[in-house]
Amino acid sequence: MTAIKLTGVFNENKSIVDKIKEYLEDEVNVNSKYTYDDYDHEVVDDLDVYLFRGRAEVASGLLEQINEWEKS
Repeated sequence: MTAIKLTGVFNENKSIVDKIKEYLEDEVNVNSKYTYDDYDHEVVDDLDVYLFRGRAEVASGLLEQINEWEKS
């Protein structure tokens, strides 16, 4: 399978799949910090934490699926 390469403002050496994987990894890292019970309850409410957890879970699952597709 040949990866699509972008030109212009994007790094010419990275495929769109690589950019997506970087984005998903960042989503997991940024939103995973709210998966623990040590967040500040006065700054972040429980509904926000559920949203952060969901974003991290979806990004992680999609990243795992992309890696599986790349293996096959």
